[in-house]
Parts: sequence; structure tokens; C-alpha cells
Amino acid sequence: MIFCHHVAKTNSCISSPVPCVADITKATVFCCLAQMQAIEQILKNSEKNLGEICTILASYTRKTAKLRDKADLLVATLFDFSHTEDPEFQIGLKNLAEDLAMVQDYRHAQVRG
Repeated sequence: MIFCHHVAKTNSCISSPVPCVADITKATVFCCLAQMQAIEQILKNSEKNLGEICTILASYTRKTAKLRDKADLLVATLFDFSHTEDPEFQIGLKNLAEDLAMVQDYRHAQVRG
């Protein structure tokens, strides 16, 4: 705590120093300004980092959606192609398409869940 030395001149309390309101106010203001600057810096860093995180998440979401769309297109193309092939190859293509469709359903469930 900051004490005022002006009290000793008035002889009101020479043996124990008394806090000076003027000095406490200055110290309090200085302390508040320092805290305010620290809080402003924290907010500035948070805004910057959260903005960057939101941008990256948006990009990730778009790319994931495109990937899921491409996988759905691949499954449809594999099924279409399997109808034009001989029975043995047709079974293999259908199995591959079904397995890929299951992976996509699992991914879709993860996104929704």
C-alpha cells in the first residue's frame, strides 16, 4: 500500500503513516490501466486465434463435404460399371461399392453425431 508522507507535517499521526487518498487513487488508476491493457491484449489474441480457427474449420468442412460428395459419386459409378461387367467382376465391384458406401455412412454418422 502506498502511504502519504504529507500527514507527518500536520502532526495528526506521526507514529503511524496514514494512507493518502490522492496516492491511492493514482496507484489504483495505474493498476486499472495495466489490467485493462492486459485484458485488451488477451482479447486481441483471442479474436485473432478464434477467427483463424473458424476460417480453418470452415475450409475443413467444405473439403470434407466435397470428399463425401466425391465418394458418393464413386459409389454410384462403381455400381453403374458393375452392371456392364461379367458376373465375377460384377460381384467384386458391387462389394467394393457397398464397402465404400458403408464407410461413407459411418463418416456421415460421425458428422451428424
